[in-house]
Amino acid sequence: MKAPRVKPPRAARPDAAPTSSAAVSAAPPVAGTASFSKFMRVLDAIASGDDTAWTVNALSTRLGYPRPTIYRIVEALIAEQLLVPKRNGQSFGLGPRLVSLASRALESSDIRQLCKDHLFDLRALTQETVHLAVPDRSEMTYIDSLKVPRPCA
Repeated sequence: MKAPRVKPPRAARPDAAPTSSAAVSAAPPVAGTASFSKFMRVLDAIASGDDTAWTVNALSTRLGYPRPTIYRIVEALIAEQLLVPKRNGQSFGLGPRLVSLASRALESSDIRQLCKDHLFDLRALTQETVHLAVPDRSEMTYIDSLKVPRPCA
């Protein structure tokens, strides 16, 4: 029996910037997950942190997906509270469910628990704010941060 053919995701327009450097070096698609990958690209674009007002048109241009596809993805993400409409009703931001999932992931992180004492020691030694980050493709993801308690002047 032949293995099923995997249809690669539709390429973005040549002039469309990738959502992040991580998107450029993304792993090859897994069979049967094209829709999930599209959802993740939309979330990554909105979470990119720049000042773009992420509308359906802006996402379609940036990601190279048709507007109806982006519209369906955004509606599904809003229904799951992973995105929320902004006040203007035309653009979107990250939703409370996504924040809750991220918070639970951080709290249960093994590396965070293993490094906690070392972070406290390093902060005490240097009297500086310390950060714990791990590589995530071509970027870094912050796992923890301990600020230096400074007296108010």
